[in-house]
Amino acid sequence: MRADEVVVSRPRRDAAGVARFLTGSLAAGLVALTAVLVVAEWVTEANGLDGPGAGTITGHAVASFAALVAAVVADRQRGRIVAAALAVVVVVVAAVLWFYWLT
Repeated sequence: MRADEVVVSRPRRDAAGVARFLTGSLAAGLVALTAVLVVAEWVTEANGLDGPGAGTITGHAVASFAALVAAVVADRQRGRIVAAALAVVVVVVAAVLWFYWLT
C-alpha cells in the first residue's frame, strides 16, 4: 500500500447490526408517528374538531422516548444488554400498535 492511498473500512453487516438497524427504524418511525399526531391534534383543535387527544399523544410520546432510549442503548452496548434493548424496542412498538391502533 502506498502512502497516499486511503483505506475505507466498512461496518460489518452481521445479524446484530441488521437488528440494530431495524429496531432503530422502528423507533424513528414511532417518533415520526408521534409528530404526525401532534400536528393532527393542532389542526383539529384549530378547526373545532375532535383530534387524537392528549392521552393518545402522551402515550405515543412516552413510548417514543422509551424506544429511542432502548435503541441508543442497543447501539452503544455489547452482549446481552443489546438483546434486551432490542427486545424493548420491539415490545414498545408492538404495544403502541396493539393498544392505540388495533383495539
